[in-house]
Amino acid sequence: TKRSTFCLVTKYMFILDSMAFFVSKEYQKYQMAILNSKVILFYVNKIVHQYGITGFRLSNQYVEIMPLPPITPSNESIVHQIESFVDKILSAKKENPQADTSDLEKDIDRLVYKLEPEEIEIIENGSI
Repeated sequence: TKRSTFCLVTKYMFILDSMAFFVSKEYQKYQMAILNSKVILFYVNKIVHQYGITGFRLSNQYVEIMPLPPITPSNESIVHQIESFVDKILSAKKENPQADTSDLEKDIDRLVYKLEPEEIEIIENGSI
C-alpha cells in the first residue's frame, strides 16, 4: 500500500486481513484517528519496509509498536474533540461514501499535533 488506512470494524462485520489488525475496547475512534493521521503516516514512511516506489508492507511487527499518545487528564478534552470529528466523518461517509472529509481530517491532524507538539515541524517539513 502507499498509505496506511485503518478503519473501525463493528459488531457482525467480518474482515479478511492478510496484514494486521488490533482489538480495542476503549477509545476506538481516537485510536483510528491517530492511526490515520499525518503523524503516523510520517512514522510509517520512516520505519516500515518499503517496496521501492510501489508502497510498503504494514505488517503486525510495525502496527504493534505504533506510537499512540496515551490519554491523560490533561489531554482528554483533545481526545473527545478528535472523536467528535471522527463521528462527523463517519456520518458524512455513511450518507455519501464519496463525501469530501478532507477538512475534518485536517482538523484531526491539528489536534493530533497538540498531543505531540514537538513533532509538527518535523512532520510538515518531512525530515528528521
